[in-house]
Amino acid sequence: MQPAQRPAAEVRTIDPIIVFEEPETASEQERAATVLPAPQDAVRTDLGKPVRPKVAIIIDDMGHHLQVENQLLALEINLTFSFLPDAPFTGLQAAAEFGKGRGILVPLPMEPPSAT
Repeated sequence: MQPAQRPAAEVRTIDPIIVFEEPETASEQERAATVLPAPQDAVRTDLGKPVRPKVAIIIDDMGHHLQVENQLLALEINLTFSFLPDAPFTGLQAAAEFGKGRGILVPLPMEPPSAT
């Protein structure tokens, strides 16, 4: 016995269910207890002056795709690139980036070859 099949033209829709609950109003005391410092004030140097947090963006496994990677390298933002040592375009791209003063990383295994 074969299961019944619906005609291809039949369309089923599902109505979304939206649940919204009004939060209870917090007292002044509760609101004052939950005030957090602004992110730029959360980190301070030894001198007590606020320091903005920093983020490092590293583009990994570069050196295999010339056209796409050249577009990434042309971006005028502070990026760091990690080039694979045996990739075909590593020498060309890494030398160009090093000449621009950008940081260059090389992913290398930290275990002896005999461990693999």
